Amino acid sequence: MVPWMSGLVSGLQNRVRRFESARNLSFNHNFMHERLIILDFGSQTTQLIGRRVRELNMYCEIVPYNKFPHDATDVKGVILSGSPYSVYDENAFKADLTQIRGKYPVLGICYGAQFLAYTSGGKVEPANSREYGRANLTTIQGEDPLLKDIPVGSQIWMSHGDTITALPENFKIIASTDDVQAAAYHVEGEQTWGVQFHPEFKSRPNRPHPLFVGFIGAAFARTKGGAV
Repeated sequence: MVPWMSGLVSGLQNRVRRFESARNLSFNHNFMHERLIILDFGSQTTQLIGRRVRELNMYCEIVPYNKFPHDATDVKGVILSGSPYSVYDENAFKADLTQIRGKYPVLGICYGAQFLAYTSGGKVEPANSREYGRANLTTIQGEDPLLKDIPVGSQIWMSHGDTITALPENFKIIASTDDVQAAAYHVEGEQTWGVQFHPEFKSRPNRPHPLFVGFIGAAFARTKGGAV
C-alpha cells in the first residue's frame, strides 16, 4: 500500500474507533433519557450548537423558536440560538418565554442573550462597529457554575452587530472583554444565563467547550436538587 493511502486508511480507522466509543458511551449514559431543547431563531450556527451538546453525550433537539414542547416531561434545559435579526427589528423572531424561564435552566447565545435582556427591560443597540472575530475574556466571575472551568484570558468568538448597553436590575455581569462589558450575565434568582459570544466555536478542537459542560452540569444539579 502506498504511504499516502496507508495514512488515509489509518485515519479512517481512528475515526471509526472514536465513533464507536462515543456511541457506546451515549447509549449507556443517563443523559440519553433526558434532553435539551434548542430554540432556533434562524442562526446559521444552530446545528453546530446541537453538535457541541451531543459531543457531551447529551441528547438535544432543535425546534423552531415558537414550537417549545410545553407538555414534555424529559426536558432538562433550553438554549436560545443566535439570529440574523436584531431584537428590535419589526420582523424579528420572538418567543414567549414566560413558561420557560424559572422552570428550566436557560442559556441565550448572542441574539438569544440579547433577546432575554431586551424583553426584560434592558437595552440593545447597534455597536459602534460590528464585533467579529476572536476576543479574550478579561474578567470572569469564576464562582458562577456556567464559567467555573473557564480561566481569565480565554479566547472566544464574537459575531454580532448589536450589543447590550444596559441590563435589567437582576441581570448580573459575570464576564467581560475589553470591548464588551456584558459578554456574559446571570439572572439572579433564576438558572438563566446569556453570552454575547459563540461558544459553539471552539478554540481547542479536541476538547468540549467548558461553557456547555457548565450549563449541562447546572441543569442536572437542578434535577438532583443541588444548589446552583
